[in-house]
Amino acid sequence: LTPQFAAVALTLLTSLIMHADLLHLGGNMLFFWIFGNNVEDRLGHALFVAFYLGGGIAAGLCHWATTFAPADTAPVIGASGAVAVMMGAYLVTFPRANVRVLLLLGWLPLLLTVPAVYVLVVWLLFDVLTLFLVQHGYVSHVALAAHIGGFAVGALVMLLLNRVVPAPPPDIEILEPTPAPPPPPPDPTGIYWDE
Repeated sequence: LTPQFAAVALTLLTSLIMHADLLHLGGNMLFFWIFGNNVEDRLGHALFVAFYLGGGIAAGLCHWATTFAPADTAPVIGASGAVAVMMGAYLVTFPRANVRVLLLLGWLPLLLTVPAVYVLVVWLLFDVLTLFLVQHGYVSHVALAAHIGGFAVGALVMLLLNRVVPAPPPDIEILEPTPAPPPPPPDPTGIYWDE
């Protein structure tokens, strides 16, 4: 490893924590919060951190491998590739889960509960369509291949992890029903007191 290669490789990690502005950061963290917390519950803290960082690197490599303009030197920043990894992992781990979606119809906000699979598939199809348009001249400043590749990496790796990593115990304790206490013995005087 040359120092130059190590410095370039390190940018695959540092780019995960850099964002263009608060809206960029907020959008990534919203999706990370919605989908990542359940994946963390499934994997445990340490494996989740490794999965997130490794997935972010894999998503960055997907972007690098598919860059359409080799002379493009624009920096790539943001956690969206790693967040896409969490979204792919969520899809294969919790396929029947529901999420709440805020839908704005003009000035009317609607809060809907919809299957997570719908949200994830629509998001993925939007990125695939946009990538197709980019290949035909549309300009986008989004690392679409990092999104799509990250989603695929997250889904595939999580399919393997779900087979290898045992599921954690449930958060709730299941208690056996407590038997009813025996009735009090009869009072020989025939007088009963309510307590």
